[in-house]
Amino acid sequence: MPDLTETRVTITFRAEGDLTMNSLMGWLRRDGQVARSAEIIAVPAANGSMGALEVIDVVVSNATGIAGLLVAYRAWRQAKRQTAPVTIVINNVSVVHDGTDEADRRVVRAVEAAAGRVSGDPGDGAA
Repeated sequence: MPDLTETRVTITFRAEGDLTMNSLMGWLRRDGQVARSAEIIAVPAANGSMGALEVIDVVVSNATGIAGLLVAYRAWRQAKRQTAPVTIVINNVSVVHDGTDEADRRVVRAVEAAAGRVSGDPGDGAA
């Protein structure tokens, strides 16, 4: 992954049961690598037409921190048996993450695109 400085990552999802912003924020804050390389910020929920959206902003200090964030997110998703997709926005590049390995690759391409290293739309799987 490219070296980046202070990258903003926004994670947006619909709250479902115990799959809440507080659950994910707590998980991320307990992860040592994420805690060392990121600032995690709760954003007030916005009411959409189909319910409240949960939003977490994470300001990551380097690309390794983004990788750690992705690993921690996947671990949370698996532990909570999260099936609903979330939207991850990295420096205005949006990716829908559905828990698949391909979604991980799209996030990596979004990081690279945000660093100006790759052309194409990472949200649709093009690299």
